[in-house]
Amino acid sequence: MFNSTRCQTIARCHSGRYVPAWLLYRAELPPFDETCARNIRQLSWGEANEWEPVVLNDGRICYTRWDYINRHAVWFSSLWTTKPDGTAVGHYYGNYSKTIYTTTEAKPIPNSPLVVATAAPHHLFSCGSLVLIDTRKGEDGEAPLTRLTPECPFPESEGWKGNGVWCGPMPVNDTLFFASYSPDTTQYPKGHPRFHSHDWTAAWPDPRSFGVWLVDTLGGRELIYQDSEWSTFNPIPLVKRPKPPALVSTLPPAEKAPPTGLCYVENVYDARVELPKGSVKALRINRLFNQGPVRHWSWNQGGDLDIYKESLGTVPVAADGSAAFRIPAEMPIQIQALDKDGMAIYTMRSFIYAQKGEIQGCTGCHENKMASVAPAKMPANRRVYDPAPEVDLGYHGPFSYPRSVQPIFDRHCISCHGLGKAPSFIGTNGIRRLVKDKQVSFAKSYAETVESKPYDYFAAPSPLTKRLKAGHGGAKLSPDEWKTLILWMDFNVPEWNIGGGYSWNRPELRETDPEGEKRLRAAIREKLGDEIAAQPFEALVNRGDETKSRILWLVKPEDRAAFLALVRGSLANSRWHDIDGTCGRPVEAGCECNSCWVRRGGFNRAADR
Repeated sequence: MFNSTRCQTIARCHSGRYVPAWLLYRAELPPFDETCARNIRQLSWGEANEWEPVVLNDGRICYTRWDYINRHAVWFSSLWTTKPDGTAVGHYYGNYSKTIYTTTEAKPIPNSPLVVATAAPHHLFSCGSLVLIDTRKGEDGEAPLTRLTPECPFPESEGWKGNGVWCGPMPVNDTLFFASYSPDTTQYPKGHPRFHSHDWTAAWPDPRSFGVWLVDTLGGRELIYQDSEWSTFNPIPLVKRPKPPALVSTLPPAEKAPPTGLCYVENVYDARVELPKGSVKALRINRLFNQGPVRHWSWNQGGDLDIYKESLGTVPVAADGSAAFRIPAEMPIQIQALDKDGMAIYTMRSFIYAQKGEIQGCTGCHENKMASVAPAKMPANRRVYDPAPEVDLGYHGPFSYPRSVQPIFDRHCISCHGLGKAPSFIGTNGIRRLVKDKQVSFAKSYAETVESKPYDYFAAPSPLTKRLKAGHGGAKLSPDEWKTLILWMDFNVPEWNIGGGYSWNRPELRETDPEGEKRLRAAIREKLGDEIAAQPFEALVNRGDETKSRILWLVKPEDRAAFLALVRGSLANSRWHDIDGTCGRPVEAGCECNSCWVRRGGFNRAADR
């Protein structure tokens, strides 16, 4: 098991610099006469880092996952587990609390169910305070923790003042541990050579300051080795240890594995919060789109750091709360529990993924693992569903505001909101106005709650939903228009960005062709008069999908084909041609699109950047 950046995805808030995510991979050791590993296979599909794998005493792999799907980008880098074949991914410690911002460097303690780990900050490398974790006492908060180095507070989550920092713990037994220690503070004053100007911390430890120490649970500290020029990390005692069991893979042979995984839930009402029996009618299966290592900030979901989503469809929930369904394998998936109106009651603000042919089950929706028994096997007679589309958007891929929501507002809203009146919902003004006026409920970045609650965000609690249901402005939405608006709000109303994906080449970004616009307006003037011909371009043309342009609804049916050609002529073709997310230019030519992948051994950079 190892980490690699070969996935070439990136955490959203790293846009602007090339920092691809570390994800989990496995490989088979080569024969003695070969140098390369065999059968390298990706095991995790997070959009941010999943790293520091270690084999636990029971044979599972424990690792750190950075998780912020509609969650705070700083608080949740917690411990998760998986089997060595990548199946049975589960939470281990820290994903429902901000006691520690980054729990990492976990190591199993010999002949003990406990692990030792580093309680690290988010905005620094892996160093901080050392803790013992006993998941028999819980999976979150302070209860499972024993502070091995209590003189050092948990950096960032408890502030930055402390007596040095620790890292790289390695247990000898349940009372004795090797670790690296630096006495450096993280609070140097301005003017000090080690002062750092980042607003989250005022210093970095001196690179020569770490040495190897021996730590015990009674407070003993003994220096073992300190080099005067180089820091010393990750001490490993060369001693025989019990061999963990080899867990047999449950996956079918690769050549016979289907491209899907099978998921089942015993009872959605077995949850951390109260969900009224009978309230959940379906589960919505959302695909999450990981971002490539782009350099242009605006090519992610904008300042709110949201992530692009696509509904793969819904599956029914039985009267007893059970459900069974297939999901695409090797793809991050989010699940939402829906009510009778198709609105999210309870949302997984995280993600799952399945290996090809994997069967995975859970007791309930975010069940309390201290009180629940994991399901052993799905009943043979349970029907398995493939997600059924809830609405036909006319395209596949990331949800697009211009292609899906703008036409609804064009039809029902802009006559009052935009064409001579304020506030304007013309073009992409609608999303910004609704956000500013607090008419939509969404999990705003860096202001999210720690845990999901029923109806905490999204469509159901949004004032916009209530106003439209009450017949605001006489708007009468069709069933498909309602479903589209609900989907948009349940996708967290991506703020400050129109959607559609990470590419520079997406149609929503097409610019106006000046000569084509003149021809279009001349034809409108001839057919419909000066008033409509003078309306804003965005009120006439849909950049994301020209077939949904409002002008096509205003002209007579027999004129639509001619006007569709004029609309297409009013939009300039993209300058870029995407090849695996890039413009396809060679490294030595320099980057023009400013959104390139690593290609042929180098990261494209323009000469002036």
